[in-house]
Amino acid sequence: MVVKTGWDTITMMTHIIPRMRLGRTVLAMMIGVLLCLFFVNTGLAQTANGRISERVINAEIDRVKQITDMADDDKSRILDILSKANEQLKRAQEFKIQAERFKNERKTAQKDIDRLEDELANLRKKFEQQGEAKPPDYSKLSLSDLEAKLSSELAELSHLQNALSADKKSLQELDKRPSEATAELSNVNKTIEELTALIEAPLEEDADDLARARRLLAEAKLKA
Repeated sequence: MVVKTGWDTITMMTHIIPRMRLGRTVLAMMIGVLLCLFFVNTGLAQTANGRISERVINAEIDRVKQITDMADDDKSRILDILSKANEQLKRAQEFKIQAERFKNERKTAQKDIDRLEDELANLRKKFEQQGEAKPPDYSKLSLSDLEAKLSSELAELSHLQNALSADKKSLQELDKRPSEATAELSNVNKTIEELTALIEAPLEEDADDLARARRLLAEAKLKA
């Protein structure tokens, strides 16, 4: 049988382990490698054909729970693997939703900036035209009315400038997210490379290697 993905490995091993008669250390190492394989393969949670889903994992959890000829410790470890798989799927779904929301927020911020810049340009043009045109007759207006009119126009200009400044700041913050996400993804990829090296190395009963694999796996988290 050809094992194509970490999920295929999990399914195969949960069928094989109950029939195996291996030492506890070897079984522990196999389960540790099994956990590594799941998170390394195909984007941490999904096969090429999209077969992996929460429903599929839950069905596998139910199947493993019904196995009667498996040691309790082994069953507990495998169920823990499947539970972690579900957590990774949920994180991936949350990341996708957040990425779409950030994308929409950036589009909205850019539209607001374009609109405010147009309004400011129109307001400046209006002031320039008023300056070039014949001054309006304010002779019938009182001093308080003139001050109120000037104050109103200045307030409108100030409001637009403040709104434009706020939207530009929001846009700058949104523009930082891709670089931050790239840096986090680089860290995840580095951890995955280390896990892959451990998986491809000869399987030996070495407690230090197993502990290192478990530590690296614990540090490999799906980030935005």
